[in-house]
Amino acid sequence: MGAMGNTETHRTATIGIDPKPLPPPAPAPGACCGEGCAHCVLDLHDAAMEQYESDLAAWHARQARA
Repeated sequence: MGAMGNTETHRTATIGIDPKPLPPPAPAPGACCGEGCAHCVLDLHDAAMEQYESDLAAWHARQARA
């Protein structure tokens, strides 16, 4: 995944605490070469954002139950 980092970093896995998920870092300016790569950094970021939004919604639901 290179510059995008690991999407696991924003997930919560710590026992006993439930920190709010953090969004994935945005790609660096100019990270996309514009050549239509099969795994463009912008597409990878979009997928990571979708996972973050799902994780965030689940976190909000857990907070409402607490």
